[in-house]
Amino acid sequence: MTVIDSSAYIAYLIGEEGGEAVRPWLDPERAPRSVSLLLTESGNVLWKYYRAGAIPKQRAIELFTMTLNICREGVIRVEPDERYGDLALRLAIQHSHPFYAMLFVALAMETHEGLVTGDALQAQVAKQCGIEVSVIC
Repeated sequence: MTVIDSSAYIAYLIGEEGGEAVRPWLDPERAPRSVSLLLTESGNVLWKYYRAGAIPKQRAIELFTMTLNICREGVIRVEPDERYGDLALRLAIQHSHPFYAMLFVALAMETHEGLVTGDALQAQVAKQCGIEVSVIC
């Protein structure tokens, strides 16, 4: 099983550099999971891309619907943020890294799973916490 963070998933979703490397991690046999923040951040990035004129409105809606379906169908199992908030805050304070990023690290720690991320600093913190990390570029 593997934790997919927002940076990795969004890179895959919108076709950023390195995003295609996420595809194998989305195999249901790998039982990928994430925190519900993944949905919030995906929607926010799609909105930003739309506002910047990088993608049309309909494409933003389609990509978010696809994301919801991936989560609803259990391709990515979504865990509630609040389940990992206490540990995430302790990690954020200890490592001087944002709380929202530490939610993914906390999930990986609690479930003893690896982490797939596009965030090099988050990867560094996760490794310090003993988590196996795959960084996409």
